[in-house]
Amino acid sequence: MQNQDSDVAARNPRVQDLCREVGQLVALSREQRRTIDGLLTRLETVLRRARRHRVSHGAWRAAKSSQG
Repeated sequence: MQNQDSDVAARNPRVQDLCREVGQLVALSREQRRTIDGLLTRLETVLRRARRHRVSHGAWRAAKSSQG
């Protein structure tokens, strides 16, 4: 029984280190996810603006070509 207790005591710091590391990885993953979500939102905004610009620019070209 004494041997098992010493094994548990020896493993305990390693388990705590692993738990701490897993916690850090989870926090990093969440931070990366927030960053990715923010970048995707910005990209969607840029794409929407580009589409609107292309549509309005195309309408301007069509009006110009029908005049001349």
